[in-house]
Amino acid sequence: MLKKFLAICIILVMSLSCISCGKKIDSPEEVVTNYLNAIKSKDFETAKTYVMEENDQVLSEMEEEELANEMIRIFETLSFQVVSTKVNDSTATVKTTIKNIDMKPVMGDVISELFSLAFSDLDEATLEAKQSEAFVNALEANKDTTIETEVEIQLEKGETGWLIIPNEKLADGITGGLLSIGEDLANSFGKESENEVSN
Repeated sequence: MLKKFLAICIILVMSLSCISCGKKIDSPEEVVTNYLNAIKSKDFETAKTYVMEENDQVLSEMEEEELANEMIRIFETLSFQVVSTKVNDSTATVKTTIKNIDMKPVMGDVISELFSLAFSDLDEATLEAKQSEAFVNALEANKDTTIETEVEIQLEKGETGWLIIPNEKLADGITGGLLSIGEDLANSFGKESENEVSN
């Protein structure tokens, strides 16, 4: 009876081992490639499966429907190339070159248009439509002006496989420098406010 029980246990363990071995875990390079391809394809649900979602600025922005409808166009021209991969036990670094539209001239055009609209007598709905139109037009006008960023993408291996640890530089590279532009504008307005207070 004992021998039969042990034999069943051994068979069960071997079966589970075979199942575990049969399940392929994507390499860090594959995870990065799949994530960026999902972003490029605007498949954000799939992209979420490759990252520690709560930290991903790009995906969290996509949750806002109004913003997503405009920003989603940014990813159409996204391209990338994996340069190298380093694995150290449960952590990995995938150095990747990310290329996209340079958002600096795009936002320059948009801001200029918004200033002219600020003095118009348009109602809120029309103003929002004009803002969206200005963004789309600026993207089209600057589609050939690109920026290239080299990002060291960090990953961590968990129970289900490798996951990307998102950071500001990755988000900035994917969005063509949009994050940096936002920070520069915030700092600029902050300094202006400080000057007004001091005067």
